[in-house]
Amino acid sequence: MHTVYFHQRILLPRSLLRRVSGAIACTVLAAALLHSASLSARAENGARPASVATSTAVVVGGSPRVAAATATPSAQSAAKPATVEATAQPAATDSLCERPTGQLITDTVPSKIASVPMYAHVFLPPCYSSQRKYPVLYLIHGTAVEFGGWVADGMPRLAEIRMSLGTLPHFIIVMPSADMRAGPAGRFAWSNGGKNSYGEYVVNELLPFIDGKYSTLATREGRAIGGISRGGYWSIQVALSNPDKFGALGAHSPSITTKLVGVPAGFSMLSFIKSVDDMRRMRVWMDAGDADWARFDIDRFAKDLKAAGIEGFKYSVGRGEHADDYWSSRVSEYLTFYAGGWAR
Repeated sequence: MHTVYFHQRILLPRSLLRRVSGAIACTVLAAALLHSASLSARAENGARPASVATSTAVVVGGSPRVAAATATPSAQSAAKPATVEATAQPAATDSLCERPTGQLITDTVPSKIASVPMYAHVFLPPCYSSQRKYPVLYLIHGTAVEFGGWVADGMPRLAEIRMSLGTLPHFIIVMPSADMRAGPAGRFAWSNGGKNSYGEYVVNELLPFIDGKYSTLATREGRAIGGISRGGYWSIQVALSNPDKFGALGAHSPSITTKLVGVPAGFSMLSFIKSVDDMRRMRVWMDAGDADWARFDIDRFAKDLKAAGIEGFKYSVGRGEHADDYWSSRVSEYLTFYAGGWAR
């Protein structure tokens, strides 16, 4: 396991800064100013800021990993963290907790299903404490970038900023890898549910690992799942097949018909639904760019949902193609949607 403590300087991908709304840009600036003021106040009071570990992304044996320097805690950070109520939110300048910044951890997830080692980036919110339970958001990558894509798109960084400002509740974000790097030996690339599928890995191995290691709210209402492209397919398949485990579903440019391999004629994602009533209780949002080939897929799925009597879902079209520039431009909207059912 490797842990990355976010740096004191607030950095975001240029593409994200260019594309986010003016309101979010102001939020980022406010966070920087508040953080700077906090550090100045500490310096005036003679307090030493907590040490920060730096990290470098590397590839080990063909699989992405994160190498992190070991941070030496200061005397200030050795204090026992304060207990935080489930709905309480620390202020942007709160220095009472042991670690007021977010953490990005790289975990190796034990798996008997996968053909290669499985990894997961886990974002822990500011002031993470084992004394409270946190909702969990699972975000799946597409086939083009099987690991690290959500991090590159700025998801953990923007989540940290908004949580620190109190515009989001505090929750954990899990961004698991897949096995496309295994080539023909991989089991998940085109799996469509069932035994040895990616869905089986997520439900039977990833979820128990996360719930066992971290202080999670391990309920349907405490979980959300979403994904990009092929990850959008997997998020739909997993949520529809397990409506008792997820309360919200997001599918961003999901590849659910057009470019799938081995899908029978007339295939519909509705074949995975276990309970129409449970689906009606689930919050669902699908989106794609106006120049995105996946729009055809979403249009068809939206019609299938309405035909089944499921109409309480959101479908929006933004500006862009089937590309990272489009998804990174909507990261803040994604965060707002997923956190919509969780108390601040």
